[in-house]
Amino acid sequence: MLRMFHLLLAGSLIALVAVPALAHSPEAQKLIAAIEANGCVISEETGAAIQKASGLNDTEGKAAAQELMSDDLVEEGDDGLLLRTPACLSAELAPAVAALTVAIRAKDCRMTRDGSEDILEHSGLRSGAAEEALEWMMSQGQLVKDGEDLQLKTEGCL
Repeated sequence: MLRMFHLLLAGSLIALVAVPALAHSPEAQKLIAAIEANGCVISEETGAAIQKASGLNDTEGKAAAQELMSDDLVEEGDDGLLLRTPACLSAELAPAVAALTVAIRAKDCRMTRDGSEDILEHSGLRSGAAEEALEWMMSQGQLVKDGEDLQLKTEGCL
């Protein structure tokens, strides 16, 4: 956790936070919406529903899927291909983000170098899950750098 805290403060996430959303073709936007509406996973079970919801024909669907793969918005998971958009990440990360929010709030809404181990312990998360949740929180502006600390910017900490 301490290593993770140093990486966060060092600005390793600046690119993630500062990069604007990539512009996607209308077909890719339709495919993203259809995948999000079907649980963010593309599998044998969800494939037909996703195609129907997107309204794309096979050629358009394949081109849109290739666009998402080229933009690294799809990755292989245990249940199929996972869509990695903010909406899907927030749903997937919601329990970890909630646990970290509670843990950071208990430390006066600040994550300090010295207090990061306590926050991890209080959250009950594994280090990898906590790191992914912290990255997402920073990308959404919920956790911001404040001097040498990280400040929680959610309700109850504003």
